[in-house]
Amino acid sequence: MGQVFNRFEKKYLLDEDTYRRVREQLYEYMVPDKYSTGDGFYLVNNLYLDTEDDWFIRDSLQKPRYKEKLRLRCYGEVGNQSALFFEIKKKINRRVNKRRVKTDFASAMQFIETHESPDTSEKNRQINGEIQYILDQKSPTPKVALFYDRQAFFLPQDDDLRITFDYNLRARRTELDFDHETYGAYILPREKYIMEVKVSTAYPLWLADTFSKLALSRISYSKYGNEYRQFLHNNYAHGMYIPK
Repeated sequence: MGQVFNRFEKKYLLDEDTYRRVREQLYEYMVPDKYSTGDGFYLVNNLYLDTEDDWFIRDSLQKPRYKEKLRLRCYGEVGNQSALFFEIKKKINRRVNKRRVKTDFASAMQFIETHESPDTSEKNRQINGEIQYILDQKSPTPKVALFYDRQAFFLPQDDDLRITFDYNLRARRTELDFDHETYGAYILPREKYIMEVKVSTAYPLWLADTFSKLALSRISYSKYGNEYRQFLHNNYAHGMYIPK
């Protein structure tokens, strides 16, 4: 079947100095992931799907025990002809489960329009069936293009732990494809970084010690959710739920 990831995701908001201090520690134990080149950062491109009345993100911001999002994602400088992933991101009692299949933009858009996947392979049947169920239930379409630069690390001897730093978060609600530049309104100050720690068990002792010395505190943060808050602030839309 396609790829499945099942971990806890814990998030932290860092300033430039704290980011550099954490990164310095990571280089002692971890290595950059396969997408990292040059300065270690690479572009992450996302198209989030939602209903006409933004049901998915409104539900997510109310913090239910179970929530899900549907998105298209690809990495690096890409276009509509590039390979990408069709993903379901589920969160169940703080544990994140991501399920995705590799596809291309035209096939993904055909799937979204017809609710029938052009991919008939047996290995992807289960995940494509789950995507189809969501499409049948809610009929979501692309609503937000969201981009950011990422640096990612993993343990070479154990892929259970993964740490990412995202910055330059920007988003738009027009030109919802991958053929245009990655312009958009900034949804986080440019000197701030979102660090995500993705692990299925406990932090290793060296990491817990690093976070303790730097007095890091977890935050609750959703990139799409933050974009939606700004969207409501700038253009009041539905009147059904206004997050604080």
